[in-house]
Amino acid sequence: MWKNERGLPALLAVLLVMALIAGCAGTASTSPEPAAETNPDTEQQAEPAEAAEAEDTEAAPAAEETGQEETEMAAAEEPAADSANLDGADITRRGKSREELVFYFASPLVANPFWDQVQAGWEDACAFYGVQCEFVGPTLVDINEQLQYFEAAMAQGVDGIVTDPLNPAQFETIFQQATDMGIPVVAMDSDAPDSARIAYYGSENKNAGRLLAETLVELTDGQGKIGILTGVLDAENLHERIDGMEEVFADHPGMEIVAMEGDDYLIDVGIQKVTAMFQANPEMNTIVGLHSNTPSAVGSALNELGLAGEVVATGWDASPEGIDYVKSGVLDALLVQRPYDMG
Repeated sequence: MWKNERGLPALLAVLLVMALIAGCAGTASTSPEPAAETNPDTEQQAEPAEAAEAEDTEAAPAAEETGQEETEMAAAEEPAADSANLDGADITRRGKSREELVFYFASPLVANPFWDQVQAGWEDACAFYGVQCEFVGPTLVDINEQLQYFEAAMAQGVDGIVTDPLNPAQFETIFQQATDMGIPVVAMDSDAPDSARIAYYGSENKNAGRLLAETLVELTDGQGKIGILTGVLDAENLHERIDGMEEVFADHPGMEIVAMEGDDYLIDVGIQKVTAMFQANPEMNTIVGLHSNTPSAVGSALNELGLAGEVVATGWDASPEGIDYVKSGVLDALLVQRPYDMG
């Protein structure tokens, strides 16, 4: 099994069960369980990681050791959709040809490693189907600005809109307005189940929180005083991750969340928040990041504080910096989604 310098399993890839959407007006459905890849250096089947199973969600297998100084971790791969079936899907609408269709993605953030991968997947899929697509959004998370991009897409009469409704209540009215105009809406990354959206495509966030919590129980031997670095405090997907963690901790009295701070998805702010949490809570022995910028923020803060390798630390998503921090022993694990496939 791939290990970091502290000898702990590096949970580099926890592939969450994703919802698959077929065509323009498809409904979300649970994908099959992910299949393990083999390590190209050994051509052996990957060894399962020691992580608790959650309903409809599993920890991805970790690669076996190869004996070399560094080994590649074999990530779980989401089963690819059948291109022949997808190519035959009916994505015509309003009497338009495929080439005339226009779809908009109103992202909560652009110029961000996670959303850059989402955009790449979105644009590749659009090119595959031969449809017109736009990917737009603010450079800092601002729901009001995101809603303005959504409204602009509606005003143009596009054929479908995808967005991440970070705070579902703020999106319900505009989702209904788009639907009344005949524009289907898909929620991605965060769900808005009480809205008029036709489908949700993204991770099982509550199950992901459970997986993370089970990993923390293992890493701390059930004695964790935990600080959480989140994004914005009203983001529904982040709340779901925390809810999943709390459900697991309810069965482990030694596990306690002692601090929680939001960083507005900014690395510099995240470093400050992590530092402040450790200074205000000297008993804290575990730090958890819940979004894609947290590996960089947590790792940098621990290095500055001289706590690298001294506390249990995890991040979210596989940024290059995060992977480097796992390899060097600063972070113990990353919970990883598949943003390209989500796009």
